[in-house]
Amino acid sequence: IVRDDYFTGAVGLAAAAVLLVVARLLLPDSDRPRAKIASTYLFLSFAFGLGKLLAPSGTSFARVCDFGFWFFVLASCGRSLVLLGVDVAFGRKTHRAPPRIFRDLTQAVVYVVVVMLTLRAVGVEPSSLLTTSALLTAVVGLSLQDTLGNLVSGLALQMQRPFEVGDWIQFEQDAAQVGQVTEVNWRATTVMTSDLVEMIVPNALLARAPIRNYSRPSKISRRSVTVQTAYAVSPHQVESAIRLALAGTPGVLEDPAPWVQTRQFADSGVEHRVFFFIDDFAARDRIDGNVRDRVWYALQRANIEIPFPIRTVHLHQVSEEKRRLDHER
Repeated sequence: IVRDDYFTGAVGLAAAAVLLVVARLLLPDSDRPRAKIASTYLFLSFAFGLGKLLAPSGTSFARVCDFGFWFFVLASCGRSLVLLGVDVAFGRKTHRAPPRIFRDLTQAVVYVVVVMLTLRAVGVEPSSLLTTSALLTAVVGLSLQDTLGNLVSGLALQMQRPFEVGDWIQFEQDAAQVGQVTEVNWRATTVMTSDLVEMIVPNALLARAPIRNYSRPSKISRRSVTVQTAYAVSPHQVESAIRLALAGTPGVLEDPAPWVQTRQFADSGVEHRVFFFIDDFAARDRIDGNVRDRVWYALQRANIEIPFPIRTVHLHQVSEEKRRLDHER
């Protein structure tokens, strides 16, 4: 690129305009607003180009306009190429939206290249600006240790793909740490819990934690509720009543079919665990409640008692004579 070469500048503007038009035509309607940044860059390049034409040659203002012109021309071209390569090509090949972390990193690399090319276009050698001392490099590296760790972890998560946006995951043993993934970026993952509380989880934490994905490989997940019945009722009677009650329960799948397990012989009765399957994990609490309601009504209709806790209490009557002897003692 030759400085003050107006023909080269015109070719650059034309290339940026063509790439912008192609990107807008190929992008889906929902993603076309992403092309506004490239349009803004192209408009700014026109403004700086006009300033470059009007400014006296060799002045500081002319050099600033020259730098701004080439920077925004190249930035517009780079932005359009990212849209074509990431949003159009990747989206059509995989039939899904590209991960945001890949889009952001690709755009960041493009901007770095744009700055390097712009500096060369105005006669500045980029390598001279990158020469730093070893001490400064060490300080910057230590200060960015956590940030780089989250960045690398985010890339690893995107390559392994243990979850995607829209999946329901649990990343800790605490059952409260369950939510739906709403965003994955270069630093953290955003999870919306069932309480509609947004949690920002660093990627480094997710990379180390065991992750339970309730949406993959299938949306079907197993749930269970527990109930106790009296010892006088056989397990077969209880199982028949419960399975009949669960038939047609909203949210409970017929295949795989629900089943009942005799779990243990407790102090107050026989404990049964009812297993059933759902495919709408977001409605799990409501479905669990409906299952408990139906089990209660089914047991009442079958005259099967849900026993209270049983305790044996032994009472000893103390005479006045013994009480007096204990007091004297």
